[in-house]
Amino acid sequence: MKTHVIYGESHLIDIGPSIVMPDDVLDRIVACGHYHKIKTLDDLRQETHWNRSNQFGAELVALIHRIIPHPITPAVFTTTPLQPRSPQTSLSLPGTSSSNPTTRCPLSATDLSVQSRKKKCTACGLEGHNSSLFFYP
Repeated sequence: MKTHVIYGESHLIDIGPSIVMPDDVLDRIVACGHYHKIKTLDDLRQETHWNRSNQFGAELVALIHRIIPHPITPAVFTTTPLQPRSPQTSLSLPGTSSSNPTTRCPLSATDLSVQSRKKKCTACGLEGHNSSLFFYP
């Protein structure tokens, strides 16, 4: 269309649209458009090195964005404030009753230490170490 407007119909018929934009530049624009590499006029200049990008570039970038719109990226951080929680609610362990929101963990720290296995040496039978700490000559 630009070849017809600028040079007339005879040049369009004889030479074709490559008088305004060569085929290799058009191919590069299509490839870059699919990968969303052309966002601005400077991107068009950098990717194609087209000598008429100053003259037709802004119109071409708008056309690219109309045909292949840029995806909208979701926000990385949310702006929704955290909801307040009452101090009475806590997480319940599996197997415990969740009907009472103030239920705490049924095991205390002393219960956990009693339940953990104590190291016992198989060589001497004493607790607190294992046989791998002994050096055998």
